[in-house]
This record gives sequence, C-alpha cells and structure tokens, in this order.
Amino acid sequence: MNIDTLNKNLLAEMRGRVGVIWLRRPPSNALSSKFLADLDHVLVALLNHSDVDCVVLATGLNHFSAGSETSDFITPKRGSKTELLALCKMVAASQKPIVVAVQGACLSAGLELAISAQARVALVGAQFAFPDIKLGLMPAAGSTLRLPELVGPNHALTMLLEGGAIGAEQAAEIGLIDLIVQGDLLTAACDFALKLAQGTGRLVRRDSVKDARDLQAAVVQARVRYAGRRLASYDKIINCIEAGQIFMQPQAFALEQSAYDSLLFSEDTQGLCYALLASQRFRSLTYTQTATLPNGVAQMDVQHINIFGSGELVAQLAHRALVAGLQIRLVNPEQEGLMNCLLRISVLLAQDITQGRLDPQTRDVLWARLRSSKSTDLFDSSPIFCQQSDLFDGDIYITTARQTPPPEKSILIIAQDKFDYVADPAAPLDILAFLSGFFAKMGISSYDLLRGGYVDAQIKDALSQAISYLQTQGHARDAIIATLAASGVGVDANIALPPAPPNSKPILAAIQLALINRGAIMLRENRVPRATDYDAMVVQAGLFARWLGGPLYCADRRGLMVVRADLRKLAMGAADLFTPDPLFDHMIAKGRLFTQ
Repeated sequence: MNIDTLNKNLLAEMRGRVGVIWLRRPPSNALSSKFLADLDHVLVALLNHSDVDCVVLATGLNHFSAGSETSDFITPKRGSKTELLALCKMVAASQKPIVVAVQGACLSAGLELAISAQARVALVGAQFAFPDIKLGLMPAAGSTLRLPELVGPNHALTMLLEGGAIGAEQAAEIGLIDLIVQGDLLTAACDFALKLAQGTGRLVRRDSVKDARDLQAAVVQARVRYAGRRLASYDKIINCIEAGQIFMQPQAFALEQSAYDSLLFSEDTQGLCYALLASQRFRSLTYTQTATLPNGVAQMDVQHINIFGSGELVAQLAHRALVAGLQIRLVNPEQEGLMNCLLRISVLLAQDITQGRLDPQTRDVLWARLRSSKSTDLFDSSPIFCQQSDLFDGDIYITTARQTPPPEKSILIIAQDKFDYVADPAAPLDILAFLSGFFAKMGISSYDLLRGGYVDAQIKDALSQAISYLQTQGHARDAIIATLAASGVGVDANIALPPAPPNSKPILAAIQLALINRGAIMLRENRVPRATDYDAMVVQAGLFARWLGGPLYCADRRGLMVVRADLRKLAMGAADLFTPDPLFDHMIAKGRLFTQ
C-alpha cells in the first residue's frame, strides 16, 4: 500500500488484515506536533483501506512513548494540545478496532493516546504514568474523561494527582490494559485486534463512573486529601474529572483544554519546566566538564602524547591531538595496522582541508609532528594511550563507551566530537594532572561542578552568609528556617507547605539575592559553563524552590535592573555579599539575560 507520509519516524505494514504502524522516533517517541500530524495521516490511510480490518500501534524502541517534547513547555503555545486531542478523538471514534501494543514506558501524552484506543496490550515490565502533575500540568486530550471510565474515579484521581508509575500487572488489575504478554508482543496485539474486528473478542469495562454517588465521594475525598497544595493543577484535575461526568463531551473537552492552557502559562509551571530542562542539560555535561584535581595538584603542561595501537579510535585521537598542536608517537608492532592508522589520519587531515578548516601548508606542519614506530620509542614523560586489548598495557585506555576502568587506570571515551573520561579513584595523581592538561590543550573546558566541589561550596557559602546577615538584622534563626520551609526550599512542589511566618518577605528576598549574585560571579569567572547549570546545582542542592526555576532564572523574570537595584540596597549592610557583580552592568548594557 502507498502511504506518502512515511518517513524515518513512522512505518506502516500489513500483517494479514491487520495494519501495523510502527512509532520509531528515537530515543523514546516524543509526540511532537509534526510527529502527531504524520501519525494521524498514516492512521487515517490505514483505517480507510479496504484490506484493513483493524490497526495496531507499536514501537521498535525501548519505550512506547515518554510523552510530549519537554522543550515545548518552555516556549508554550495556546492550543498546543489540539493535534493530540484531534488524534485521540479520531482514535476513540474509529469503527475499526485500534489496539496499542505497549512496551517500556507509556507516559503522559503517550498514555493519552493509548487510552483513547479500543484496547491496550502490554509486555511484562511495561510502565504507565501521568507525571504531568510534577510539572504543574495535567492531561489535555480527554484523559480526565476517558481514564475514569476505564479504571474508575478513585484510581483515575490517584494516577493523575500522584503522577507515579504503575506496572503492567497493576494496570491490568484496575482495567487500564486488557492483556499482559510474556513473549511476542506484536503477534499477541495483532491477534487481539483481529478478534475484536471479527466480533470474537470481548472487552471488560467497569463503567464505574455511572454511579454518581461514587464519583462525588471520590471527588470530595480528593479535595480533602490534596487541600493546601501550591500547584493549581490539583484543583483543576479534580474539577475536570467531576465536570467530565456532568457536561456533554464537547464542553468537557473544552474545559480540559482551557484548564491545561491556564496551567501551561502559569509562573509555577514555567519555573518547573525550566528546572527540569536545566537539570537535563546539567546531567548531559561530560565528566571532563565536571572534573577537578585535588588541592595541591597542578595541571600538567602537555606537549606530546604516546599512543599504542591502530584503528579508528586511535586515528581520531591522533588527529584531534595533532590539530591541537601536540606531538605524537604512534606505536604498533604490526606494520599493516600501523600503515592503516596513518592512512586514516591522513584522510581526516585531507577532510579538514576540503572543508576549509586547514590549508595544505598547515597540514604539512601538523604531519611533521607525528612519529610512527614498530618499537616502543616513547616520550618518557607522557602516559600511554591505548585501546583495551591483551597486546598493550597503557595508562589510559580509549573506548567509545563509559565503563569502569581497570585498577589504577583511566579511560578516555571518544564519542563523535566529544571527549570524556573516567578515572579509577586509585589512579596516580600524575595521570589525572596529565588528563586535565590534555583537555586544556585540546580546548575542552573543565569545570568543578561535582558535589562538594568549588561551585557547590560557593553556593552553600552564599546561603550561609545570607543567614548570618539576616541574623545581624534582627531576624531569629527559627524565623529564617520557617521562611525557607514555607517557600518550598528543600521540598517537592507536590506537597502542602506550612504557612509563612510574619516578616518572611525580606528574609526570602535576601537569600535569593545572595544566590543570584553568587551565580553572576560564577558565570563571570567561568566557573560554570551556563546559567542553567548553576540554577540546576542550586535547585538540586535543595536550596531553592523548584517551581521558581533557579536564582538566575528568577533574576531574568524579575528584570536585571530591578535585581541590581535591590542588591545595591542590601550592599549597604553586607558589601561583600550583595555588591552587584560587574556582570550585571555588562548584561544590562547588552540587553541580555542570564538564561537566554
């Protein structure tokens, strides 16, 4: 059959009279607007085909879907869930059975799509969740109507208001899925869908929301249990579940979409989404960017390196090192391997010339820095790089995958244009000093972002100084601690907070300004690569409410001129802590923000 929208992210095929659509958008089938539009087109084409009796949605990836694109929440658009809502409506109204085959995680928007289908078949180990509440959000494609009909109001409220994952076994018990599969998931899903199409299959539905008294009791209980939560999403989810069983379906869908949009554009949700993305970016930093040397150990001035071995990794390392200006001794006792490696290095240098990164004269200068030998003719002062094999015993192994290094060894990880390394804690300090110098020579920045490292210590020092300053201003330590607790410091956004004590506003302002100013210092001194990384460290340390995003994010939201003026006022009482860093003047003059 001819479906012209098929692309690398979607594949349709026929299994007898079952149409199968494979979702394969790495890494976890995030449901972007474009992906949903393509899926809608393919699904309509299959459902309208005379040779198709039913459809199965499946994936070859590890997870059915992790939900929507997280980055979409940072630049929200009103009606952003309209594509998903339209697709789910079409799936729910299909006259031909649609069965979703779930493996791995089925979350958020992915689960909304799944519960709109006529049935769900899951592999053992599959996980189901609506974690939207953790970002101050809620489903927006009809799930506040459909989920109670599948699992009953109590289970629906728990899933939506707690956000935790449930396994396939529990999902089957409450009616969320129709079949658990031990082996071939696709075959089982196709068989299940075909039986539904032929009228020989049967679905068991609880229809528990038909009892209005049970529904109202569940709603009342939820309102009591989740009273006092900061996030507005709690009340809106409860209201939508209640209204979804009272209003006509079009009005219920409109109410859910309106509630979602109001949450998406709220300051709390925007802060939570920013904090999530900042944390993800922070975790993506390579180890070399979070590496530090022990006190008293100086970075080595690296001028040359020794490499044992051959092959692509050796060639990549030698090429990058030559371009960085290092001298290289390349050693391999096997002539053929040595020649192949030299040929590969020459090809990489030729590509540099073709792409305009080098000229022929510079290439010749670089090539002159490379020495090759079949004997162990080494630079005595340099450690030895080698691939992990039985032939060579080097100090630093090179590989493509992060792994535990052998005792007292280090591993250099080469992944595309990124270098990373892992060192055994017992590795000699001169190897660590060499690696630090090697990365500096290669132009790879190194930041001390580890827990207990320099930046972490600076964050805690700023908080400590702010507390000391507040005490000199007459604020009791108990009042300071109570203010932090009431503001959400060190707690999740999804719990009820204690009331703020009197006069808490200046306490919280001073602490936030101290962390903002220290963040500006860390950026100016190039102690952190990005403002998002500083914010992620502060939030992860439990020193800033997650829904506020982070200190520098807050500074941007408030306005840098306003923050600078507030710092100047406090600087009269604690100049070292609150005098605005010069970076504020620079940023304001350039019209820039920290988190741009």
